[in-house]
Amino acid sequence: MLNNWEKLGYAKAEERFLLHYGIDKGYSKKNQPSFKNVLWGKLQFLRMVKGSEDATLLKYQLKFNALAELPEENALAKLEKLLSIWETEGIDKASQNGKD
Repeated sequence: MLNNWEKLGYAKAEERFLLHYGIDKGYSKKNQPSFKNVLWGKLQFLRMVKGSEDATLLKYQLKFNALAELPEENALAKLEKLLSIWETEGIDKASQNGKD
């Protein structure tokens, strides 16, 4: 979804999303879902499962914020902190820090 938004633009990505989302979630509400809201929900689910310091989540969050023109919400600072721990203390320590 993020890739479609980045490569094709918001309008085309939303069009593709609505086409496929309607098939997958045909039982949902009568109104069309918001592309941004569904994408945001997916990011929040990833945050819940992997943790707020996870590098993958931070990468996607930065991309979403840039595309949606939102402030970075400290995602870049968290990523820099995680990379700093990795460089100084090793990948195991960074991995533990990312799961907290």
